[in-house]
Amino acid sequence: MNRGLARRGRDKYLRALRDVGAGRVFLALESNCICDKDRPALLAELAENAAFFRNEGFEVGCWLWAFHLTAENDFTYMVGVTGKVSRETVCPTDVRYREAMGLFLEGLAGTGVDMIMFDDDFRFGFQDVGFGCVCKNHAAAVSEKLGRPVGADELSKALTSGGGNEIRRAFLSANGESLERFCADMREHVDRIDPRVRLGFCACITSWDIDGTTPDRLARILAGGTRPFYRLIGAPYWAPGRFWGNSLGDVIELERAEARRRRDPEIEIFSEGDTYPRPRHKTPASFLEIFDTALRAAGCTDGILKYALDYGA
Repeated sequence: MNRGLARRGRDKYLRALRDVGAGRVFLALESNCICDKDRPALLAELAENAAFFRNEGFEVGCWLWAFHLTAENDFTYMVGVTGKVSRETVCPTDVRYREAMGLFLEGLAGTGVDMIMFDDDFRFGFQDVGFGCVCKNHAAAVSEKLGRPVGADELSKALTSGGGNEIRRAFLSANGESLERFCADMREHVDRIDPRVRLGFCACITSWDIDGTTPDRLARILAGGTRPFYRLIGAPYWAPGRFWGNSLGDVIELERAEARRRRDPEIEIFSEGDTYPRPRHKTPASFLEIFDTALRAAGCTDGILKYALDYGA
């Protein structure tokens, strides 16, 4: 975590990173950071931490939630197909939110970080309201594509029953366009400050599904003139059986399958070595090392976002 790193002792983290042979450090920000009233202090602390690790020879990235926001605000939140309004996830169709996030990214780009990565809330599935979004903005986008009004009730029914239909196709198209527009806007903001900063995201299950686009395409848009990148999904903490009955082998094979779907070898991809929540009585260290070893042997990724340190303490 970026906040408090200096207080805990950057030199201790440096020694640990040297021991594990890391080449890149990601500094994570709190989920409500774009609403932080003390934003100058947050950015100053990030700049100090980034300078410390860069001076020690590391690449430095910062890592933040894309749409997760529980602080008080008046943005448009996702609405699930049952009509339930999300308590924590803003919809990327909200123009005001895109502007607010873009301005925050300008601040991040000015701290000296090499990379900025959106976390794995960058999706339309596995949210607190289920999957998809039928908010007023989405309904309007689908209506425009169909050339007739479509309300939330009709949209929900078309998405959850029957076979393929025109509403569902329009919905998928609207999802993809909204994420691509978000990516394009974020890249434009970062370019205003430093076009050399790499911008990417954490791909999720629905990145290949109801999000209506592809990880490769989103990565290209976010990258601008830099090398594109994204992180895969599927982590050691999912096993054994903690999520959907997965074994560790299932998770390894999931990431291998995702890696094979990268169409452009120029795009950098790395696996999700997440051991949340450490310490190891929750997720054994062996799970992480087996996962890492198997994917290195497969040679299908360019690296691993490895939770090698106990961040929970």
